[in-house]
Parts: sequence; C-alpha cells; structure tokens
Amino acid sequence: MKHIPLVDPQIGEEEIKAVTEVLRNKWLCQGPKVAEFEQKLAEQLDMEHMICVSSCTAALHLSLMWIQQQHKAKQLNEVIVPDFTFPATANAVYHAGMQPVFVDVDPYTFTIDPEKLNEAITEDARAIIPVHLFGQPADMHPILEIAEDKKLQVIEDCAGALFTEYEHEYVGRFGLAGCFSFTPTKLITTGEGGAIATHDNKLAEWLKLMRSHGRKDVTSIHDLSFPELGLNYRMTDMQAALGIEQLKHANEFIKKRNTLAFTYDKFLPICITPQKHAPYTTQHTYTTYAVFFQSYKTRRHIIDELQKRGIQAHYTSVALHLEPSLRQFVRNEQFPVTEGLAQTTIALPIYPNMTYQDVLYVCHSLTEILKN
Repeated sequence: MKHIPLVDPQIGEEEIKAVTEVLRNKWLCQGPKVAEFEQKLAEQLDMEHMICVSSCTAALHLSLMWIQQQHKAKQLNEVIVPDFTFPATANAVYHAGMQPVFVDVDPYTFTIDPEKLNEAITEDARAIIPVHLFGQPADMHPILEIAEDKKLQVIEDCAGALFTEYEHEYVGRFGLAGCFSFTPTKLITTGEGGAIATHDNKLAEWLKLMRSHGRKDVTSIHDLSFPELGLNYRMTDMQAALGIEQLKHANEFIKKRNTLAFTYDKFLPICITPQKHAPYTTQHTYTTYAVFFQSYKTRRHIIDELQKRGIQAHYTSVALHLEPSLRQFVRNEQFPVTEGLAQTTIALPIYPNMTYQDVLYVCHSLTEILKN
C-alpha cells in the first residue's frame, strides 16, 4: 500500500552539511548564520529589514507589542483578525495585552472579508491582521484603504505565504510588519522559526532588542546593556543554516507545488471544491492544498477512508469564536462562512517530492470513497 504523508519536508545533503558545520563550529545560538539568513531573506523579498525570531507567533507578538507601546491608553485596545485561521493569530493579540475581534471570511478565498471589516471596527481598534491563508493572499487594497481611513496599523500574518504575491508584490510588504513561519508545513523550513519583515527603521531596531532579552548586541563580549524589558525569541544558527540552504530551492518548491495543485484541480471529483485562486493572486504558493466537502459527516468519513489507503489528510484552520479559550472575546457577531468552512474543509497532501502519480492516487481514492 502507498504511503502519502500530509507533508514531507525536502531535506537534502546540502542542508545536513550546513547544519553539521554549525555544530562543528559550536556557535549554536543566534550568531553569524542568523544574520546571513536575514540578509538573504531581505534581498529576495526586497525588504529593508528581516528580523529572525523563534516562531511566527513570536513575530506577531512582538509586532503587536510595538503597537500597544505606541497607544498607551486606558481602554483595552482591539485588533481585528479573521475568524477562520490558526489560533496563534488571536493568541498573540491576547498575550500582547490586546483583545481580538473576529471577522468572517470570504467563502472561496478563505481570507478575511473586507466588506465585513467596517462593521467590526470600534474606536478602540488599533490594528488589523489579515491572514494570507494556505499560500493565498488576502485582498489587501480594500483592507489598506479601511486601515488608512480608520488610522489603523496593518500586521500581515504571512505564516504560510512566503513569496506569495498579491498583484505582483510579495505579501509582508504592505503593512507595518509581515510575520512569517518556517515550520515543516511551510514553503521552506528551519524546524521551528519565524521572521518579521518591515521597512520601519525604528521598529526594526526595537525588534532586535526585544527578541534577545532587550540586549543591544548579543555577539559582543563587552556590551552587556539591556535598554528594554525584552524576551527570548531568538533563532539559532543551526536553524538559520538550514533556512539558508532551503531558500536556494524556494522557486523550485513553488513551481512544484503549483503543478501539483493544478493536477488536483483537474482530477478532483466535481463535488469537492478547492480554495479559489483569486484574480489578484499573481503567485499562490500552496503551502496547503485545502478543499471543502458537503458536510462535516462526509469529511470525517473521507479522512478515515483515506487513512486506510495510506493517505494522510488533516483538518485545516478552526473557527476561532468556537474555541473554548477564545469564546470570551465573542460579541454578538455571526460567522456563517467560517462555521461552514471549519466543519467541512480538509488539507490534502502536497509537498515538493510528491509525484503526479501520487496526486492521481489521492484523486482516484476520493472518487472511490464518494461512490460508496
């Protein structure tokens, strides 16, 4: 029987050699490899600054802490987030001392619905976090117009959208900061790890302090000053060495994922609907190939039956307003689209070394399951 995992990170001899060299050099925490990885990311994304941190959650948390610091007010500042996403987006808001406000999403792109943003914004709102979900960008122009009109900052959650393009511009470049993830499900991986993209010089310098206990220079043996009450959100040189090698293959990975996605689109049973490729999406990176079914009961049955055939499928994002830890933030809003997607959407296998025959096997298996 075939074995087709949900993800299969592409780790070659170059990556193993790069990490081994770091181990031999014995500079294991943040050091010159992190600086090199930041420089290469900044060059390829055409960003002024890339600051590597321990995760995308850390990146979101630090970016929001900066906004909170700029708006020292008595009321609890609010941040608008899409209801259909991974809980880390809302968790970062809470841990930055702010309150998440949920907004329903578009039923085809799965990203935040700009038409519903205005309804959610109050005088206590300080920021919007559009999530570029599964490699698909949110519709940024209307979001930016609303943010400018309401004087709100935009923090882009680009966890699964490295090199995703919105109208020929990389996501992460539109707001105050763009936050990226390098976990094994993403386009490139460092194991755990993340990064913050920004053009704001003051924010960049502050982030460098905050990720390392508030210390000015982690590489200096003479400068031991801590001008900020910082955190430990550093990336290690081992992770960065892996990331540097992975980055060399990013374009190859994108092309392969798109080819696999187009194959899925062609051979999926007609009763299964994939995430829509929006007209403003000039490069989808398909970090997840997400599809939705007619019912929750159908989804559970399909996941179990795929497993019997050696195919791993998984649930995707959740409805934040239904999570026990986040229900306290729900007001009187309704989220019909998110509730439908959260109950009927799954991720199918997609990764660079997956074959054309593997995709056909998944599609054929789905056809057989749905017939029975």
